[in-house]
Amino acid sequence: MRFRVERRSGIVAVYDTEHPEYQDTPGCHADYPWTVCSWHGTFDEKAGHWNVDQRWVDKAHAACDLLNTLSANNTGERPETQNELFGSGMILTVILRDDSPMIHFGDSPAYRSVRVELTPEQVAAIAPRKTGCSGMQEEYESISKAFIEPDTKKGELK
Repeated sequence: MRFRVERRSGIVAVYDTEHPEYQDTPGCHADYPWTVCSWHGTFDEKAGHWNVDQRWVDKAHAACDLLNTLSANNTGERPETQNELFGSGMILTVILRDDSPMIHFGDSPAYRSVRVELTPEQVAAIAPRKTGCSGMQEEYESISKAFIEPDTKKGELK
């Protein structure tokens, strides 16, 4: 991917890795020519270090995603959709909760799990995308929530 997020003590920035002067450096600075945008943190006197507010980190990731999407659309490339963690077969595990023991008897809820093998297309569709790097550590989206919904396009619900 062309653009990546770089996060260091006191700063988060979006880098253009295709900039003619781009270098993979140990620091992170707003004045590098390949820095597209950056957000600075504040110094925490009590802790003795710099902190970047999570909202700026989120904005950096959003900007990076948008830039990579626009870049991919302009060059005919597709954004990266898989990472090595999701390259092989995957199982989706759904944990279902039955509250009736709690409601009717004051007991703990009952749980059961169902495992569904995903097709390669389904794995590719839900695989977290690479969003940047922090030093040499690659960063990926995280799965925040998942829902099971009826497909109303396939007919009437019964």
